[in-house]
Amino acid sequence: MHEESWVECSQCKRWVHQICSLFNGRMNKGNTIYHCPFCFMIRRGALQPQPRPPGAKNIRHSMLSHYLEKRVRKALTDIVVENSSTESNTVNSIVADGIYVRQLSNIDKTHQVKSRLIKQYEN
Repeated sequence: MHEESWVECSQCKRWVHQICSLFNGRMNKGNTIYHCPFCFMIRRGALQPQPRPPGAKNIRHSMLSHYLEKRVRKALTDIVVENSSTESNTVNSIVADGIYVRQLSNIDKTHQVKSRLIKQYEN
């Protein structure tokens, strides 16, 4: 059985699998300074705190995303109300709070939708 190679962190002296730490032992021979992921994150956090990336909630609505979000929220609320004995107002606020749909493409194209398909999804 082949034993996996390890690399020692130059800072905290912790040993990490080379493959887990994306360390290339063939390219980095000799006196290479290596920092493990733990030390790297501590150092990175101290130097430059990273802002939380924006989530779907922070992205602007489009007509499509607004329509889809509304439909998804309604469908989920209907399912919860159907399977629940609580009041629908309470359920609405619980179900709708964490659902966000956004359209991330910005291609300006017009598509011709066949009437048969429109009739299927009218409501």
